[in-house]
Amino acid sequence: MHSNIPEIKERLDIVELAGRVTRLRRSGKSYSGLCPFHSERTPSFHVYPESNRYICYGCGAKGSALDFYAWLHDLTIGEAVRRLEEEFGLKRAAFRPLRQPPLTKEDYERIGLVPRAMKELYNEDEAMHDHIALGKIEEQIEKWSSMAESAPEGAVREAAMENCRYFISLRETLLRGREGAA
Repeated sequence: MHSNIPEIKERLDIVELAGRVTRLRRSGKSYSGLCPFHSERTPSFHVYPESNRYICYGCGAKGSALDFYAWLHDLTIGEAVRRLEEEFGLKRAAFRPLRQPPLTKEDYERIGLVPRAMKELYNEDEAMHDHIALGKIEEQIEKWSSMAESAPEGAVREAAMENCRYFISLRETLLRGREGAA
């Protein structure tokens, strides 16, 4: 878990970030401008400095200053957090995966990591199966990590973090199995 996310979100200024890519005009407590996510002639993009969030009422794009920073620099949320931790001089929060027993073929099948067409290959070519499984696991880690990093504090973030830890543990188990076989 990135315990630095609240501090990073507090330090980022959505008005400054959005102002880098679109001209903003003050409109009461918010700012508006042309949306950087789609082409338009009438401003539908709004920035709210009090909540440090943005929304486009034209295309539906919305998020926090951290989301905008990630988009602006073509990064995942995880990559953006790591870059900003470095930029702001914050120490990276420790992340410890859960310990899991070695995976069985049934474990892979239960969590859907063995495509039907590949089930036959499992017995014939374990290395191919492990390569496919590792790719699927990496996708799940990225998905749950991004969700955990961008979700507000609470049950959704905790569930996403738990899922992320589970898939990291699966990856480590798979990699340990490879080392043991070598």
